[in-house]
Amino acid sequence: MTSPAPRPLPFPGFDIVLRGFDRHQVDDLVHRASSTLTALTGGPVLTDEDGRALDRPSAPAPDPITSAELADAPVDLVLRGYDRSQVKDLLSRLVELLAEAESHTTRG
Repeated sequence: MTSPAPRPLPFPGFDIVLRGFDRHQVDDLVHRASSTLTALTGGPVLTDEDGRALDRPSAPAPDPITSAELADAPVDLVLRGYDRSQVKDLLSRLVELLAEAESHTTRG
């Protein structure tokens, strides 16, 4: 049984700053979390400014990630990376959504 689909989060992207989080690592974590949430809830999680789902349906599904794994995932600081506060805010929200979806699937 899937849990109810969360309301999609508008995601315009992250600002690039002089010292920020590694873009490839963050992109991978966000893609894995979004894909996992889509599998658990049946609906898109992240959308662009026009409301279209960000996940590419033709791309192979990444390895699923749990809320605990996402919360503990290390991300390197690099030159010209994503804004740390923006990344932390989105990852925290994705951890909450994953935990909620996981609790629905274990109860159902």
